[in-house]
Amino acid sequence: MKYLITGSLLLLGVCLWAQDDDAYEEEEGAKGMYWGFTLSVETGILSGEENPTFQTRDVFKEVETTLGFGVSAGLSTYIPLSSFLALRPQAVISIIPTQMRYDRVGFEREFKFFYPLTADIPIHLMINNPLQSEKLGGFVGGAIEFNIPGMESADPTGTEYNLRIDGGLTLPLNLGHGDYLLDFFYGYSPSNLIGGDTVYDLWWRSVTRHRTGVRLHLL
Repeated sequence: MKYLITGSLLLLGVCLWAQDDDAYEEEEGAKGMYWGFTLSVETGILSGEENPTFQTRDVFKEVETTLGFGVSAGLSTYIPLSSFLALRPQAVISIIPTQMRYDRVGFEREFKFFYPLTADIPIHLMINNPLQSEKLGGFVGGAIEFNIPGMESADPTGTEYNLRIDGGLTLPLNLGHGDYLLDFFYGYSPSNLIGGDTVYDLWWRSVTRHRTGVRLHLL
């Protein structure tokens, strides 16, 4: 939590600094805010640090994570701060069916969905203000992911929410009416996603997730 507070204060400071760009504020035709929709195709992979107890070794002989493919959709806004920077908050629902494969001793293997459905709130700082410059830009930021347990298998037990670190490149596109941005992004959730004490949870010391994908913003 202290890292989130520190990052938020740093982002606020950058935004306040950017708003002092008088030349940009006086530029003719500069829009104050864009809003629209976002769609993406993504992959997700769980990265687990194993530390099985004697109890779990009596039940499972091996556990692995599998690559998941999915999509996300939601709302996207774009707030120009200066001729160089912009802020992009979003609200997104993501479906990425990552799985854990448990090979039971003396029984058939089990596949467990883990964190497949999330509600995400990303906030990205855009560098090079691609909608204004019409050039390739970059972005850094973070997101809060809220676990929605409706699609999730009963075990293992996921945490209610986690923080994610995002980064990538964004390309403005000319597709006719409206403004479009195409993102190539990577996200990493450094916090432990395991939050239970079932036999499925006790195999792991910690589980984190990596996300990559291509996202289109229609603004």
